[in-house]
Amino acid sequence: MHLAASVEVRRRIRVVCGGVEERYHWCIMDAAWWWNAIWSVIPTIVIGAMFGLIIYAALNADRKVRQERKSIEVEERERFEAERARRAES
Repeated sequence: MHLAASVEVRRRIRVVCGGVEERYHWCIMDAAWWWNAIWSVIPTIVIGAMFGLIIYAALNADRKVRQERKSIEVEERERFEAERARRAES
């Protein structure tokens, strides 16, 4: 029984590896399998990178808007305080 199973496994390896029996287990997975795996992962990586860039741009824009708004508020506050001081003197 054990010998028959071994012969069956060897026959399957020969079929998958193109008639060449090798010692390495990776001969069962041919190059097409690896290319399919790579092409399956590439879209996920590209879309993830695009999502990351969009989020980065949005956060960067928000940060710049907040900085600009803060500087405008400081200028307005200074102008308001100067106007208040001028009215208090009168």
